[in-house]
Amino acid sequence: MLEHKRELDELIAIYSLEEDLFDLYVEGPTDRSIIENYLEYKRKDKSVIEIDDIDLSPLEKEYQDLNLYSNKDKLIALSRLLSEKKILTKVKCVVDRDFDGILKTIEQNKFLLYTDFSCIESYFFCNEHINKLLKLGIRNYPIETVFVIEQIGKVICGIFKLRMINKHFGFNGTKPKIKNHTHINKKTGFCDFNFTDYLRIFLNANKLIDRRHEIEKFIKEIEGTIGNDVRNQLNGHDFIEVLFDYINKTKNTVNFRLENFERTFYLSVQPNYLDKYELFEKLAE
Repeated sequence: MLEHKRELDELIAIYSLEEDLFDLYVEGPTDRSIIENYLEYKRKDKSVIEIDDIDLSPLEKEYQDLNLYSNKDKLIALSRLLSEKKILTKVKCVVDRDFDGILKTIEQNKFLLYTDFSCIESYFFCNEHINKLLKLGIRNYPIETVFVIEQIGKVICGIFKLRMINKHFGFNGTKPKIKNHTHINKKTGFCDFNFTDYLRIFLNANKLIDRRHEIEKFIKEIEGTIGNDVRNQLNGHDFIEVLFDYINKTKNTVNFRLENFERTFYLSVQPNYLDKYELFEKLAE
């Protein structure tokens, strides 16, 4: 992140004059690291810039439907401005899909790129990546990767629904600690997680039990829209936390803490695994 933020007028002036630039703007450091690693593998010389490096305060009154404290909304605001200014430079703003396409329509303009799934970390919810992590990071891990993915998937989807409930109803309720509500058999790896029970605990803890029927109706309505692919129901932080908790309760022989486990997770990313996805095809153009 830059010590001094770049002014918006300066940025527009540069893009108006330099049509050959191909800058990529992202939400934060994790996205930047993943995309930079991929572009290095593809031998593409492009700048990846965190949106916090740009001063977007002049747009607060112009785009009042956006929350410019949110990095995602900042990127959407920048993409709108570039579109309105008819900039010809191939600059792109990369955002997580999150609940877009479920709770609200997806914003469309030529400067905005959405992740193929709910977030950038969703690309690593796959057998290739998690298997490599378990082999290199844990070693001699006793549970098959496919089974690990199946077990943590049901927990991840449950938390995603809870986040979506918070967002849709504007609750801002506190999420119960997931590690206290996932019971994992150390020998078999089976994860006993019940979303109905987890939801009930959330409602009781946040004094929302009187809204239960309304919330259950909402869940039934959106389940068909979400589909079954866990990658479309995944929050990056939750994914890392749930996977770590699962490993910690089965075989954490190297005594990882969550912080250094997360670093190991990203260090094990192999960029060629991303070649098959539309977002990364566009980034490498």
